[in-house]
Amino acid sequence: MLANSANDGSNTSLLELLGVLTTSSDGESNTSLLKLLTVPTATSDQDSTTSLSELLGLSPGSLDVELPTDEIKNSLPDLSDDFREVLNTLTDEAELKANLTEEVTNWSDAIGDGSIVFTPRTPKWAYVSWYVSETQKQALQNKGGNFLAVRLYDVTDIDLSYQIPQLVQQYECEEATHDRYLAIPQGNRDYMTEIGYVTYADSWLCIARSGIVRVFSRSSADFWFVTDTELVIQGATEPGTTVTINGNSIKLKSDGTFHFRVPFSDNLLNYLITATSAKGGQQRTISKKFSQESSDS
Repeated sequence: MLANSANDGSNTSLLELLGVLTTSSDGESNTSLLKLLTVPTATSDQDSTTSLSELLGLSPGSLDVELPTDEIKNSLPDLSDDFREVLNTLTDEAELKANLTEEVTNWSDAIGDGSIVFTPRTPKWAYVSWYVSETQKQALQNKGGNFLAVRLYDVTDIDLSYQIPQLVQQYECEEATHDRYLAIPQGNRDYMTEIGYVTYADSWLCIARSGIVRVFSRSSADFWFVTDTELVIQGATEPGTTVTINGNSIKLKSDGTFHFRVPFSDNLLNYLITATSAKGGQQRTISKKFSQESSDS
């Protein structure tokens, strides 16, 4: 910015108007802005800071700003430590919740929709019972599950974390059943069972795995005797008919025949068998009751 003088027509710069830079009489030196403002600087023997308001020559009151008190200044380190502690606490809680969620999810996948219990009864026989939810059944059938089965494994001296157990026997199970007896081939061995589906491609879809159980052998001097009963229900109807036993669907062969095998583990069995025609217009129901008595002598 330039200004014209009325007397001599000379130009005066903005810096000269403000008096920021002046030239001495001998033209050898300039005066800096800091010197003109006479701003004090820190000395070597005194620690001091100069605020922006002091550099501009403004008083704190004219800025309408409340200066921090000594109490606030002294509390700043404590506030920083408190904030760090709160942040660490929130982080730990978030990690804990994430780990807990993962554990609950894994636990639900393991036993939420299915479970199996393996119990030896004698050196030659064991009882196994299981539970599989209808949701899990449908999900695995959608993945290619063909039929429900129980598998017996010999896991003696086997680490399941990296070794594959030896399959001893596979037992096909009806959808409506929830237990059965298994033959134990050899005593003094560790066994384990699984409940799952065998696919059409003969692969295995495991639902649940039992704990490992040691089956002991009796000494040759001990005489033992055990019997097991298995019930087989057979029937036939028109192809395409829907057959259920106690609400569980039974697969029919192409000619409409079917069979249902169930261990006779209870003294009384009661089954309601229903057939519904393919068009849904007709329905027939048959109720069957079975009982057994046993005594030891």
